Amino acid sequence: MASKALSLDTVLSQLKLSDTPRSKALAQIEIYANDISGLSIYCDDDIQCVQSNVAPEMLMDHSNNEPIGLALWYADAITVSGRKRLLGINFIPSPAGYVFSAIKFIFEGSVYYCCDDNGMWGKHVQLNIDSVYCINNEFKAFCAALNKKDLISLRESGLAPGLSKAIALLAREKAELSQKFRSGTNVNSSAMKQHVLELAKKYGVSDYHLHSIDETISKTLTELDIKNIKDSL
Repeated sequence: MASKALSLDTVLSQLKLSDTPRSKALAQIEIYANDISGLSIYCDDDIQCVQSNVAPEMLMDHSNNEPIGLALWYADAITVSGRKRLLGINFIPSPAGYVFSAIKFIFEGSVYYCCDDNGMWGKHVQLNIDSVYCINNEFKAFCAALNKKDLISLRESGLAPGLSKAIALLAREKAELSQKFRSGTNVNSSAMKQHVLELAKKYGVSDYHLHSIDETISKTLTELDIKNIKDSL
């Protein structure tokens, strides 16, 4: 029998976040979904997307060092229906409250990027917050892991942010050593993620939790002010 789907409100209630201000509660869900804890969030909406054979790359306008967009390299746009695990998520304020946004998802074991009509540029898809959900048995496993002493100690000790900083530093070094890991004069976080996924495949390690590390790398590089490597070239 298929496991029960849990609405986001049910998830917030079971995580004891119902009485927390909405913005803070949803920010915590973002952390759980995008970081080490690994809360899986799904939707069944039809989404326009591409399955790119080449790692997407964030292109930059070098005149002002601002991002142009996530280039998907002309893959054919398709529409995927059915259950998808959403990746690269965030919650965005709207006149009606909040909407749910994602840049990519996993469907039948493959990663797809949400895109424009031409399949050239990555595009965050916005979904009604009521259309996303968790799977009951997965959510129970997540809660069990969340309550384990070692995971609680990991979060409280600051090791998770330390790991983010470590991989950001490695990405910076890679970018200084190889054009493959650069986009103009910036560290290419997507290329670093692809490299890590290739290492996982090479050494027979599960790629669970790895499909969103580019967002973590990019955010940490920005926070540390080491994303631009122009002075090191």
